[in-house]
Amino acid sequence: MMGSRRRDQTRQEETRGDVIRKKIAETADAPKDVIMGLPLIHLTGQCEICIENYRGILEYTEELIRVKTKSGTIRIIGKRMCIEYYMNDEMKITGKIWKVEFEKKEDTHC
Repeated sequence: MMGSRRRDQTRQEETRGDVIRKKIAETADAPKDVIMGLPLIHLTGQCEICIENYRGILEYTEELIRVKTKSGTIRIIGKRMCIEYYMNDEMKITGKIWKVEFEKKEDTHC
């Protein structure tokens, strides 16, 4: 029971922190991806996607790539997909991209 209360309190603190960061970004006219650590996605047609501010690669096949971000998971579905490169905070995926889906975390604010 005690652990559950601590988790709830931690979630509330994280949520408050996100709200504060969002207000700072809006007030300072700064990009939200920088202040809040949100992913930035550049899609070039159906053949290339670049993702910035990701946290890790969860799954990698030629048909499905799942990428973990602060705000949840990004699913890229396609054919003959390949991760061309990945660095600490940026990656490039090529291939035939059919769909990009977002699996949102419950406490994420946009």
